[in-house]
Amino acid sequence: MADLVVFGLFFALTVLLLPMGVIRVWRIFNPELRITDLTATDQVLLQGLMNLIIVGFIAFLVKIVHGRSFIDTVHWYKNYQFSTGFLVSLGATLAVTVLIVSSFFPSGEPPPIERLLSSTTAMYVFAAFGIACAPFFASRAWFRSG
Repeated sequence: MADLVVFGLFFALTVLLLPMGVIRVWRIFNPELRITDLTATDQVLLQGLMNLIIVGFIAFLVKIVHGRSFIDTVHWYKNYQFSTGFLVSLGATLAVTVLIVSSFFPSGEPPPIERLLSSTTAMYVFAAFGIACAPFFASRAWFRSG
């Protein structure tokens, strides 16, 4: 329970303070910069940085505070039941299915992710995170049941 409280506090402080800290550093180069002036690419990079810091903190808690292996603690083991090709195909099938099903619903305002990925550079950065991180988790391990 104490770890959950510590993580909650760390998460809240990261979400509240990291963007302000990044803005202060960027103000060295552009003194008039505000958080509302961040481009879509900047926002994606900031989110990636926040994710890395939070996962790093979890790994710190597990490894340093509790002296356990991170991989063993989260129960990540290679999944021999499904091949990587099957899982990639399943992901592509699900993406296409979502596109088809969503075409039957009326379109309102664009979702936040669509507004965020409004520039080509932001899409490339977002894709780079997906290409760099997703395969690590998909091929390295899956949560073991039980």
